This record gives sequence, C-alpha cells and structure tokens, in this order.
Amino acid sequence: MIDYDATLKVFFAEIIKYLDDRASHAEDGISYARIEHARDVVKKIAENPLQYADYDVRVKNNMVADARAFMPNNTDNKVFRMYRRVLDITPDLYDDSDPVRHKAQDALLTILHEIKYRNSKNLLKSLYFSFIPVKKYAVKANMQKTK
Repeated sequence: MIDYDATLKVFFAEIIKYLDDRASHAEDGISYARIEHARDVVKKIAENPLQYADYDVRVKNNMVADARAFMPNNTDNKVFRMYRRVLDITPDLYDDSDPVRHKAQDALLTILHEIKYRNSKNLLKSLYFSFIPVKKYAVKANMQKTK
C-alpha cells in the first residue's frame, strides 16, 4: 500500500533539490533571489500541501513562486508545470470518489518519476529510467499488524 502523503513530501523534496541545483547556477542576484523565494515557498507548501493547494490561499499568504525560478535560461518551464500540476491535483488525492482519487494518485507517481529523472545525474539515466516503474519511488505505507 502506498502512503500518498509521504510520496507528496518526496515530490516536494525533489522540487527543492531541483531548485538547489538551479541556485548554484543562477545567472545573477535577481535570479538567485527568485530561486531562493521559490525554495522557501515550496518548503512551506510541503508542510501542509492540502491547505496551500488552493491558489487563492497561496496568493493571500504570499506563497506564489515565480515561474522564472524554475526555468533555466527562461526557456524550459516543464518543472514549473509539474509543480503546478501536483498542486492542482493535491485536493483530488483526498477525494471520496475512487476514480478521481486514483487518477490523481497515478498523476502524482508519474510526475514524481519525471522529476526524479530530471534530477538524476546518472549518465545512463535514459536507459535506466525507461526500465523503472513509476511506483518504485512511491513511499510504502508502514503496515503494522495488530494483535
């Protein structure tokens, strides 16, 4: 059984890892400040993702990350789109409807696989990740037997 709360936290940790790497390659002070703000926002959202899944709540709390912080050379916004997609599907992870919840869970696992691929420094990552199922990075629920 998969613990989707913990898996969601792993996703946000991967986003922070990505932003850390981006910060080490920042072009100037303004870019670095954007990345730092985005990193702080992601850390706060990771503490309570369901609360901050709503865009209006993020705006009220000044927790909207600048998309440019996620884009090297302001061209590739794929990681930002992954981040926004996970925020959009977060409420669906707790939906009472099985089809809605399963669709959100599958999307989370797929996006987690993509960000893991993106963050990987492995030279053979294209080959390696093509054989890895998306559920490999999911956090398994700790199933304790009760007597």
